Amino acid sequence: MNNKKKLLLLLLIFYPVIIDKIFMTVVINNLIEPAYSIYSVCFELSFLVAVVLYFKYSKD
Repeated sequence: MNNKKKLLLLLLIFYPVIIDKIFMTVVINNLIEPAYSIYSVCFELSFLVAVVLYFKYSKD
């Protein structure tokens, strides 16, 4: 597996985590409960997809 692919997949995994930290700060400051629960589901799904893709392509 080449380094460019690895970097891309790691970015794909950590990008949602970084966005989540920013979003959490906004939620804590503004206390937007419904928006957070919707976002939380999307975050979990995107993280799961990223992990699955990482393991699928890391075999190359």
